[in-house]
Amino acid sequence: MVVGYSESVFISGILGMIYWYRKRDQRKLSFFMTVLHGILVTGSRLVGLPIIALPFLYEFYWNQNRRIKSTQYIITLGVSLTCSLGCLGYFAFNYFKFDKWDLPFIVQKIGWGNKPRYLAPLYPKYYFPDVFNTGLIDILHKLCIPVFFILFVVTYQKLKSINKKLYSESFIWLMIAVLFYYVCFSGKAENNMYGMIRYMLPGYYLLLLIGFKEKLIRPAVYELKKWSILEYIVILGFGVLQVILMSRHLNGDPVS
Repeated sequence: MVVGYSESVFISGILGMIYWYRKRDQRKLSFFMTVLHGILVTGSRLVGLPIIALPFLYEFYWNQNRRIKSTQYIITLGVSLTCSLGCLGYFAFNYFKFDKWDLPFIVQKIGWGNKPRYLAPLYPKYYFPDVFNTGLIDILHKLCIPVFFILFVVTYQKLKSINKKLYSESFIWLMIAVLFYYVCFSGKAENNMYGMIRYMLPGYYLLLLIGFKEKLIRPAVYELKKWSILEYIVILGFGVLQVILMSRHLNGDPVS
């Protein structure tokens, strides 16, 4: 999770929101810490806005079989809206500093040619990279779209077979991941999906979280004493490769 972009802070914020909002026995502390992490999420990346739906989804999950007062949902709405202050604060900064609140969108359009295409997921052409007329890195970026779509479908089917009631906590995480996927997809569709590998990293962590919680996957446990010489060589090789790539990246090679 220690990477040179805001994804690491973003992922930490999402995990913090999930952890603290689940602490129902300490409501005041829970709300405060959820808002704190929510501001971190929406302030670090604009695509974090769908995450503010997390408190609402949890409230529906907890109270799906009983009636509660409308004030509880009003409080939850307040928590969700307060989480968006990170993004709103960033827009306010751009307005007072540069006289343009939408400066990030202008910069993306000029620098990378980003233009939102909100119906992009409905077009099949975005799911299939042109392997014959595209570079390797561009192919990998575009492959994120069909790969994550397949992962979402498989995860949904697994949850449907495990839980009699589909609306479970894991399903909430899946909904957040799908919302996140949609925002990234529609925002990068007109830019050949450039950067999708790292943009979708938080969504990948949410799928891992679902996998561990529902025991769809199990973490491998390795003991250093039982490693073979070949395993030591492989790990050392990956370490050396990371150093080489980081060195090249610092010297101006963006592909590294």
